Amino acid sequence: MTLFHCLLFKRFISKTTIVLLLSCSVLLQINVRAEENGKLLGAPQTIEQTPPEKGVLSLFDKPNEKISSGLTSFSNRVDNYFSNEKDYYAATGSFIRITADMVWNEEDNDVGFQGDVRLKLNLPRTKKKLKFILETDSAQDRSDVDQVLKDTPLDAADNESYYAGLQSVSGEKNQWRFRRTLGVKVRAPLDYFVRLRANKKYQFDVWRLRLDEGLFWFDSTGVGVDSSIEFDRALADELLFRSRSYARWDDEDKNTNISQVFSIFKSLGQRELLAYQAGVYAETKPSTQITDYLVAVRYRRNIHEDYLFVEFVPQVLFSLERDFHPEHSILFRFEWLFTG
Repeated sequence: MTLFHCLLFKRFISKTTIVLLLSCSVLLQINVRAEENGKLLGAPQTIEQTPPEKGVLSLFDKPNEKISSGLTSFSNRVDNYFSNEKDYYAATGSFIRITADMVWNEEDNDVGFQGDVRLKLNLPRTKKKLKFILETDSAQDRSDVDQVLKDTPLDAADNESYYAGLQSVSGEKNQWRFRRTLGVKVRAPLDYFVRLRANKKYQFDVWRLRLDEGLFWFDSTGVGVDSSIEFDRALADELLFRSRSYARWDDEDKNTNISQVFSIFKSLGQRELLAYQAGVYAETKPSTQITDYLVAVRYRRNIHEDYLFVEFVPQVLFSLERDFHPEHSILFRFEWLFTG
């Protein structure tokens, strides 16, 4: 190797050494600065997200949660006190409801009687969780304007038609509950029926919505459908507003019965409830027309434990059959209710 090559190699080594030393110095300074900032070079960096500042409207969050919770609680309590057909069909366990009505009518100055039985019993030994049902009224909705009264309590019980059957629960899908019922009218002539029901609940802030849909077939009347939609809203801690719309159509007379009832429920204590109700009823055959208006005040009291109730209902009916002349009446109801 010549002297020139030796000098050239020596100069290359010197420059390489200088570059490496400078690079190490730069990297060392970067790491020191990164450590001072709490961030190591090459380590995954986490960005701390500061929660968004709550605006003035956030002051309504807690009251809204309280109202929504109170709405569900009070709405369920109203349903437990003013039990009706939707509670019977939606009950997941055993359910027995026996009512005895005595009605005084000012127009005739007479007293009539009416009764109702709703029974649903679990059959625990069945694999498909079948339930035995017994009912005196196969319709989904008992209308307050279509009461058929009897002269004595015995006549009211003796002239009823009893329907018995088996009901199966097909589970829930998308929060819908489905129930299928197959049964027969006990008295002659026999009348077989099949019924499918589905219901679902929604919660929208201060509103609670319940949908109830039904499809049925009776050997005597053919196919029919019914539907109801119910809105609840708490007006105060012990005050509930409810709007209920109902419609029923059957193939026998090709007529649709429609009703709209507005209610305000007021709690009077742990065992008493008061309801103010106003309803309008209509039908579509021979043409769509209003048939009845009804205004009522319902006082209901739990008189023993959680299964004996009495109800006092003064009401005024305005019927198309009587040219909407007011008909005053008072209903007294005794009810035995068991759920399990």
